[in-house]
Amino acid sequence: MIGPEPILPAMTDAVVVGVLYPPEWYRDQDGFAREVASLDAIDGVSVVVESYVEPHELRSARGKPDAGALADKAPALTNAQRAAFGQIDVALAIDLPFEVHTVAPNLRWVQAVGAGTGQLQSSGLADAGIRLTAAVGTSAVSMAEFVLARVLEDLKRLRELEAAQARHHWACESWRRAARRYPVPPIRTSTSCTQLPN
Repeated sequence: MIGPEPILPAMTDAVVVGVLYPPEWYRDQDGFAREVASLDAIDGVSVVVESYVEPHELRSARGKPDAGALADKAPALTNAQRAAFGQIDVALAIDLPFEVHTVAPNLRWVQAVGAGTGQLQSSGLADAGIRLTAAVGTSAVSMAEFVLARVLEDLKRLRELEAAQARHHWACESWRRAARRYPVPPIRTSTSCTQLPN
């Protein structure tokens, strides 16, 4: 290292992390409690859990230009939310109030729980010097799996076959359509569908 070592301030207070998304989004109440407890057990860290979630329509609109005009559409903060925002240094959030620095004076870092951050950018983070990070790419595998599943659902006509199954009706016409649509005819288990066109 060149030059004198930087003098770091002594940490006298815990860093308060606010988990501001609904715990039920974790889909495992006990798992959520364990994760919060493990974070809270770190020396110098304190965790506050208090949900702040805006309606989907407002969240989407806040990601567009002139989002500041929507401030009157934001839900009013509850006393519990005001108390939580007043303590936090770090936030794990999907939404934040407009001009969040006015209710969260110690806030220095926001970790978005989703890949998109447009709704959070309209909270005045940049002007207040609050860092914003996102989990870009963390959903790539699950999104690819979903897209592939939907492609297979269409290619294999699963909805059509499910409807036929519900009706207990296995007409040869569905097999003929499949044979015309795809160069390789489907596997046939019935002798009644043996004369399929190529």
